[in-house]
Amino acid sequence: MTNIILLTIDCFRYDRCGFNGHHRNTTPFIDQLAGESVIFDNAFATGPYTTESAPSIFAGQHSFNGCYFNSHAWKAIPENSETIASYLNKHGFETLSVLSNPHMTESRNFDLGFDLFRNLQTDGKDPKAKTEDGSSDFSIADYAHEIKTRMRKYNSLLTPYTVPYVAHRLLQTRSEWPAHRAEYVLREFIDELNDAAKPVFGWTHLMDLHAPIHPDVGDTPVYKNLLSDASASAWFAVTENSKRIFTSMDT
Repeated sequence: MTNIILLTIDCFRYDRCGFNGHHRNTTPFIDQLAGESVIFDNAFATGPYTTESAPSIFAGQHSFNGCYFNSHAWKAIPENSETIASYLNKHGFETLSVLSNPHMTESRNFDLGFDLFRNLQTDGKDPKAKTEDGSSDFSIADYAHEIKTRMRKYNSLLTPYTVPYVAHRLLQTRSEWPAHRAEYVLREFIDELNDAAKPVFGWTHLMDLHAPIHPDVGDTPVYKNLLSDASASAWFAVTENSKRIFTSMDT
């Protein structure tokens, strides 16, 4: 059987792809693949952000089918759902995933059907990861959600929760937030693919295009003319990095 690779990229815009007529050389490798591929021009997200739309890709679920933290504002794949991974696993594929989106976690059931599931952003610290008996304790993530809920009740910018929240955000700016770079994620993913039994279904998700590109207000005039170049360079880098998956194994 043929190996299957699913590559998803956060904030990936179809109108920025060369094969779709974009005027810049942003996606040469994908353009090459497009020449020998089936392309679906009409694809519609089931929600405006990751955990609203991703469950439809992996489990055929609408966003209203699953919630998280007992809140319909927080989405997850519903328990016991059949996913692409679980279906292929039952039909003889080894299934593995290596990614770094902080919302695609075990606690939100994105691991369903995978023999190996690694979220590099939360490795070993998924705040609501299930225990062996399927239970989970009240966690840091629960506290964070509760704090944000309470902050929304204040009209003032200054609240009893402002300082710890700002400190949390500052800490994130010192790390690779919102996620690890494509080079690292793909290196780990390819290593797992090479070690896996065949046939294999592998999924990875890249976050580089999600990174904020927002200069300080005072600097905006200085960088405004460069933003288009910076964006095009990011697209080129991410899609060219993805070539490594296909050159590392026969898919």
